[in-house]
Amino acid sequence: MIHAVIYISKADPGFSKGEVKEMLLKAKSYNRTHEITGCILYHKQQFLQLIEGAEKDVRELYRKLVEDNRHHEVTTLFDESSGTRIFPNWAMAFYEFEEEEDSTAHTRLQLDQILEQATISEGNKEAFGVLERSAERLLAQGQHELFNTVRRLFGD
Repeated sequence: MIHAVIYISKADPGFSKGEVKEMLLKAKSYNRTHEITGCILYHKQQFLQLIEGAEKDVRELYRKLVEDNRHHEVTTLFDESSGTRIFPNWAMAFYEFEEEEDSTAHTRLQLDQILEQATISEGNKEAFGVLERSAERLLAQGQHELFNTVRRLFGD
């Protein structure tokens, strides 16, 4: 059984784009070794991440992520068994939505292109729905509005 965790967090203000890319390379290596897949979206100093794999491995990775000081205000959006992987071929897909690409139509098109690569099944459609709705909110709202909305929907 595959377990999935989806969370949002705020990047530390000093966390540079170069450091984000370095983190991603290490994450891909770790994830391949532990058979973890998923994706991470980065927009306006915010992360939205899905990690999926064996429950033990996902929980161990998530514990490490929560303790990582490169981001804060980690908010869990989904933490359940999901049947099958949403992104079975991605050790960790990454997409950074650029500030200058901030038009609604453009960012929606980019998000659609990412989500079209998902493998959706009866077992993982709830997790996919949380990921899709959270990604839409991430791109559509300002930083404080997003976190306030998520907290209202999912609690602290």
